[in-house]
Amino acid sequence: MRRTLWNRIKALFDYIRILPGVFTQYAVKLANSFAYHMYFFRITGRQFEGLNLGCGYSRIKNFCNIDANLRAHCDVVAGIYKIKLSSNSVDAIYNSHVFEHIPRERAIKVLAEWYRVIRNGGKIYICVPDLEVLFRAYLDNLPFYNTEKGRYIVDRACYLMYGGQGNKYDFHFYGYSFVTLRNLLESVGFKNVNSFSRDESNFPLPQDISTVRFQVTSTIKMDDLPWSLNIEASK
Repeated sequence: MRRTLWNRIKALFDYIRILPGVFTQYAVKLANSFAYHMYFFRITGRQFEGLNLGCGYSRIKNFCNIDANLRAHCDVVAGIYKIKLSSNSVDAIYNSHVFEHIPRERAIKVLAEWYRVIRNGGKIYICVPDLEVLFRAYLDNLPFYNTEKGRYIVDRACYLMYGGQGNKYDFHFYGYSFVTLRNLLESVGFKNVNSFSRDESNFPLPQDISTVRFQVTSTIKMDDLPWSLNIEASK
């Protein structure tokens, strides 16, 4: 009993000890967010190596990490439809399993906005569920739904297609294959659209962790088949 009470008291003091650092971290985040939303970054010509949009709990060093969730490991709390930075101000944009959360009717406008802020020669990296692969996995395993493995693959494919649905933000508005996403990217001006492997890319990609099941979303595989479509394109 005494040991349990002592452990609780110790945990409380440990928590109190880190509070100043937590408050400082949030104060800096809110100050950066205020400057961003007031267009101070744009007015002053603030530039970054890149943007990590919808970063969640995965940061990229020397990038501006943006997320709408205050608790995320971001530099700026903001949406990703409109980027309040100057045109041609970043070398790269990265987003992992974020684009499918954007309504289809807004997808082209959002891509055009991202295209605007990337410098000539810069790149965009987009990771989304690979709808073509997921459809195949669903249909191939549907006859075996009464088996443990078949049920898991079918349910997992649906989970990746439609979102975890753990909260109001965790729903997918649309799905993409290489052909459809390439068409969208090229329609706003991107070129050299290719798929890339997380293992082979020379870009310092973060270990983007899903907040639902703590899996690396852009490296998800089933029977060695990648379920994440990872695309890069240049401006």
